[in-house]
Amino acid sequence: MFDEIAERYDFLNRVLSMGIDHGWRRKTVQALIDSEGTEPKRVLDLATGTADLALAVAKRFPEAKVTGSDPSRNMLAIGEKKVAEAGAQVAAGDVKEDALEALAKEAEGSSGKIHVKKLNVADEAEVGAFVDWAYEAMGGLNGLVNNAGILRD
Repeated sequence: MFDEIAERYDFLNRVLSMGIDHGWRRKTVQALIDSEGTEPKRVLDLATGTADLALAVAKRFPEAKVTGSDPSRNMLAIGEKKVAEAGAQVAAGDVKEDALEALAKEAEGSSGKIHVKKLNVADEAEVGAFVDWAYEAMGGLNGLVNNAGILRD
């Protein structure tokens, strides 16, 4: 379902929540500071969707390592574009090379960059090679995201 509405998700979220989603994100980001005033060092945003919360966390806590994960390929692709537009580098892997090339092309002109490479996450050796490639391409890694929905017997 989310893959089908991904392009309209941000708009629908704002309209259907009557703008309250901004307040929810603000409160969530503020809640990441513990009772002693310590800011988070690492944040995992599960079901990150189009990455609005992950970006808000990264903006508020620039030293934190923020990782987003989402089972929806299309939602995550929009989030990856937003992250690149915010100036970060993203390494994207997928078995669908045409989708990767389209993602990289859409991000052209951003202050960041999306590096793309074919990746079959069911192949352990290929995953290891992808991580090595991403590390080299970006000069290091701050987080890893897996949005694969692979089921095995």
